[in-house]
Amino acid sequence: MKFAFIGSPGSGYEDWIPLLTERYNVCHISSRDMVLRAIREESDSGKRAKASIDAGKGVNEDLGFEILAESMRRPECKDGYVLDGVPGNISQAYRLEKMGEKLDAVVKLSVPDEIVVEINSGRWIHATSGRVYHDKYDPPKEPGFDDDTGEPLQQKKSDRKEVVEERLKLFHENMSLVDAYYSKRELLHFVDGHQEMEKVKDQLFKCLDPFRKGQSWFKSFFSGSK
Repeated sequence: MKFAFIGSPGSGYEDWIPLLTERYNVCHISSRDMVLRAIREESDSGKRAKASIDAGKGVNEDLGFEILAESMRRPECKDGYVLDGVPGNISQAYRLEKMGEKLDAVVKLSVPDEIVVEINSGRWIHATSGRVYHDKYDPPKEPGFDDDTGEPLQQKKSDRKEVVEERLKLFHENMSLVDAYYSKRELLHFVDGHQEMEKVKDQLFKCLDPFRKGQSWFKSFFSGSK
């Protein structure tokens, strides 16, 4: 079973991946983590990735896909995988197909942009203790200051409203063609991520259970999502 799980940056889609890997007995291949693992293991591709990163160039798509192919061949991925961060644009979708990797499904967790912006831009931290506050969901007693020490709170650059909005804009620009590509192939499934957790879980299982190893579509459809 092979599928991609997509969500906008800051939407929290990654939190669902452990549940999916456990239910479907597949490995998790993260575009970020696979590079870090290659570097940590000092593989040939990992050494080249580290050199490129140290030079301020980042990891280009050719090298990224070399590491991706290596990740797919790992023993823990013998029963399949869930891709996280790939495909991130239409070029990567084409490359996956050229690799001969046929995905069973592409699942996109949809959360309204305004909700993503609200959740992320409202987050503040107390740097010394690591305490986290939120303007709406868990506000400090005095706005802008830590409850225990009275020290000023800080906001990560990645949580600033303008940064979150720019990341979302870029995500939608990159993914519009990807959505169309997989929709045309009848592989794209949308799941509403802005609802009760049990409902999100049920929708995810309904999308993916038909592709469960050793389970027919008919049996999966009529057995429910338990």
